[in-house]
Amino acid sequence: MPSYHLLLLLLFLFLTFFSFSFSFSFSVAAKKHTPPRLTTTSSALELAARYAAAASISASNVSAALQLTPARCRTGPVQDCVVLVDHSAKQLGRASDVLGRIEPGTAQESQVNDASTWTSAALTDLRTCHDAAQSMPMGPCTRARDTLVRRLNEALRHTSNALYFISRISARP
Repeated sequence: MPSYHLLLLLLFLFLTFFSFSFSFSFSVAAKKHTPPRLTTTSSALELAARYAAAASISASNVSAALQLTPARCRTGPVQDCVVLVDHSAKQLGRASDVLGRIEPGTAQESQVNDASTWTSAALTDLRTCHDAAQSMPMGPCTRARDTLVRRLNEALRHTSNALYFISRISARP
C-alpha cells in the first residue's frame, strides 16, 4: 500500500513540474513571436509591400485550388470566386508593386491611398469567396472545400496584415 501512495505522489510531482515547465516555456515562446515594432515609415512600407506580395501569391494559390476543384463543387457563388480571386491577386500585385517602388520619406498620399483601396477591395473579394467556400456541399466536395477554406484563410491573413501596415504608412507624419 505505501508504494501505491509513493507512486501517486511521484506522478503528482511529475505532472505539476511538467505543467509548470510547459506553461513557462509557452509564455516565453509567446514573447518571442510578438509583431515587429514599427519604428519608421520605411519599416511599415517594407512590411506592407511584403504582406501584399505574400497575399498576392496566396490568392494565386486559391485560384489554382479553384481550378482543381471538381466541376460539381464549383456551382453558384463558388464559380464566381474564379473571377474574384484572380482579380484579388492582380489587385494585391499592383499594391505590392506600388509599395515596393516608394522610397522611404517620399510616399505620396495618392500612392498609399491606391494601395489601400486595392488591398481593401481584394480583402472584400476574398471574404466573399471564403463565405461561398464554406457553403459548398459536404460529401464529395468536403476535401475541395477544406482546401479552399484553408488557402483562403491564409490569403485573408496576409491581406489583412498588408492593409494594417498600409494604414500605418498613412498614419505617419
